[in-house]
Amino acid sequence: MTKTTVFNLIILDESGSMYSSLNSTIAGCNETIQVAKNLQKQYEEKQNSFISIYSFSSGGSRPSRYLCKNVPVKTQREITPKDYDPDGCTPMLDAIGSTLVDLMAVAKTHEDAMGIVTIITDGYENSSTQYDYEKVRRLISQARELGWKVNFIGANIDVDAVSDRLNISSVMAYDSTETGTRDMFKDFKRALIRENASRIEQEANMDHNERLALRKKSQMLRSRNSNRRDNDAANNPDFENW
Repeated sequence: MTKTTVFNLIILDESGSMYSSLNSTIAGCNETIQVAKNLQKQYEEKQNSFISIYSFSSGGSRPSRYLCKNVPVKTQREITPKDYDPDGCTPMLDAIGSTLVDLMAVAKTHEDAMGIVTIITDGYENSSTQYDYEKVRRLISQARELGWKVNFIGANIDVDAVSDRLNISSVMAYDSTETGTRDMFKDFKRALIRENASRIEQEANMDHNERLALRKKSQMLRSRNSNRRDNDAANNPDFENW
């Protein structure tokens, strides 16, 4: 039986405004890591799960970077204040665009892969240089075509307007205080558990031919999206990092 490879990607705002909820953000990330570990243990015969956490900021003490990248969830350590120290501005579009390109490149090397992508921010985009809303929307649309789950969690912004602009339908608003952030991560963890259970149940109810058809569709979409990116890059020299 072929196991599904599940890529969990958290794209986490590390701009200066996140400092007001520093402790609850770190605690929430660590609890999410633990949930992912528990889900892997529960469904070990059906999936192999990996986790990436990408922290984004600009103009501060640290650049945008991966805190971890495609690490098996069962070996991922907790993050600490040494890893996450909010400062600077909010290059959200660059963070989403670059990490989705990275993850799609990895996922296409796996026969049966899916992504669960979650964007967490407490402010509007204000400093990206490589990606704009149109480019990111297209990448998110491609991810959703592949059956990936994309979540947008925001505070201090019009989350419905931003998520609509990005073509994201799974949306959550939260209060950017320690208590509000803690409550948000509780809701997020419950949603992860439901999404995993739903996916496993759906796959369990598929017969052999349905699984083959779904896998073939995914392979065709990956090939089509790869050709589309190649054509875009060839026709537009300024289409960077696509």
